[in-house]
Amino acid sequence: MMVDCMEKMKSQTWQRGWLLPVQGGGVPINISGRAYSGLNPFMLLMYSAIKGYKVPVFMTFNQVQKLDSHVLKGEKSFPVLYFQPLYKDEFGNKVDIEDINKMSEEEKSRLTYIPLVKVNNVFNIEQTNLAETKPDLYAKIMDRFKPQQFSVTEGMYENDKLDALVANNLWVCPIKADKTSAQAYYHPGDDYIVVPEKAQFRKGESSVDTYISGQEYYGTMLHEMAHSTGHPSRLNRLENGHFGSPKYAREELIAELTSAFVASALGFDTRLSSNSACYLNSWIDALKEEPRFIMSVLPAVGKASDMIIAHIDSIKIGMGERPTAAFDFLSLPMDNVPFKNVGIVRGSTGEFNLRASIGDTHLGMKPVSETEARIYASLKDPEEKRLYQSELCKKVFAPELERLNTTVNKQTCHMAV
Repeated sequence: MMVDCMEKMKSQTWQRGWLLPVQGGGVPINISGRAYSGLNPFMLLMYSAIKGYKVPVFMTFNQVQKLDSHVLKGEKSFPVLYFQPLYKDEFGNKVDIEDINKMSEEEKSRLTYIPLVKVNNVFNIEQTNLAETKPDLYAKIMDRFKPQQFSVTEGMYENDKLDALVANNLWVCPIKADKTSAQAYYHPGDDYIVVPEKAQFRKGESSVDTYISGQEYYGTMLHEMAHSTGHPSRLNRLENGHFGSPKYAREELIAELTSAFVASALGFDTRLSSNSACYLNSWIDALKEEPRFIMSVLPAVGKASDMIIAHIDSIKIGMGERPTAAFDFLSLPMDNVPFKNVGIVRGSTGEFNLRASIGDTHLGMKPVSETEARIYASLKDPEEKRLYQSELCKKVFAPELERLNTTVNKQTCHMAV
């Protein structure tokens, strides 16, 4: 997909961006509302646009079945990659996370951590009959990604969130408007961004051209913001490399894809920057010769995008709007709550405490009885343990779940992707 898209962008007649915008913006999520991470968001968004799906919402085969639905005949899945940690002791034996929770820091230090790449095959909701079997849920999803309404007669495209971020100095480094500058750039040494004034981006004679030129202004700003996330005090990604070098080209691709992804999440398109256009051939060659190259780029894009979207979402919340990375159960029954990082920890005085998370929200640590703790520890069958821990978490964290649901319903729950 990446190679095909880049080949098309080399064409003189190519007028679009990175094939990313889907309806009214938003990030790819699974049916429970959790946003994907790592290299998956960009690929899922590109896949949705190429296939013409209205929304970037996906389900595994089992999730489709649990909602009493089925995958339409002839539809094929798309792979989602994730890391599953594997721990081994000094003798090479596998160690379960439950046993690790009981270890001392010294014992943990002797373990070997191996990140295993796993695959989940997913289907877009439009590849299923969900619209027929769960019309209310389907309508709610479609409403969440409802296209933005605008008129091109209003002049250049405006994004009040990005405007507020600059005007109130809310980004990680200063963003300076300079009408004397012919180009935008990030200065890593002094850690600031320079962008020409918005009026300097105006071009074309039609109202459509004028409107699109506003999108290019914000896309350029996002490109430089992406570079600034790599500063040593942040993601520590920037490496010394002269213009045209492989290191410089890789960083340019990260910034370009981050700009495209964030712009799409906000509901607008962005064009390929002139600097990045110079690297199309080298990117295509790199992807053809070493496809795993993209696996070193897209996780960096994900981290940079997360940082930018988190800042934008804080502004959205202040404006009373739904965050881009909002968490939403999408009306799933409570037995499908996706608990994570579940474990029972014994305290220094012998008491037992249950910990758990939902998405990136930590529910905290709360006491459980010794009987509940021992039942949990005795279960060996993975499915039995999953069901037990789910019921235990729902009971112990009932107040926290209620507050979380209330917050989501008010569209003010802020979750980092």
